[in-house]
Amino acid sequence: MTPKKKVDLESLLAQGFEVWDTMLPGESDNAFMAFQHYRKVRSYRKVSEELNLRETLIRNWAVRFRWKDRIDAYVRARAELAQSMYYEILSQHAPKALKVLSEGMEDPNAPLRDRRQCAVDVLKMLGLYHETVPTVRTVSEEEETPLTRVLQEIRERALLWAQNPNHFELELESVFKSEKTNP
Repeated sequence: MTPKKKVDLESLLAQGFEVWDTMLPGESDNAFMAFQHYRKVRSYRKVSEELNLRETLIRNWAVRFRWKDRIDAYVRARAELAQSMYYEILSQHAPKALKVLSEGMEDPNAPLRDRRQCAVDVLKMLGLYHETVPTVRTVSEEEETPLTRVLQEIRERALLWAQNPNHFELELESVFKSEKTNP
């Protein structure tokens, strides 16, 4: 007896086939039912016992119909969906959050530690803050737009305030001095 051929998951996935939720070509009702049960319990022995089937049969189905790969594909698909949802939410709310944090950095009535935290939060949102050393990514001239110029300025100020909370105080002092001399 010749061994049965494994299912080609890659081509099915490329066609948009949700291999974790659908019976595959050549897969019997019993094999698919066993796979669905395996997704829940993740044990060949438990599937065998609970469905009253031989464990060797379960293992053969698992290899032929690539149960572990199907579950991995499911996990990857869900992670991609979660990430796209995260970016969608972030893109909707990030401009407002950046504006609020930027205002927080510039609020002269806020305590220094709060202004510093706003600066750190801006850097974190922009993916530029690492607990060891904050870094700033510069924008090339081709990428520069009015929005990128404003974001670059916010990044630079946030970096300065994150590294040296007293920088804000010095900046304010220079503004007040220039206002006193030029009323």
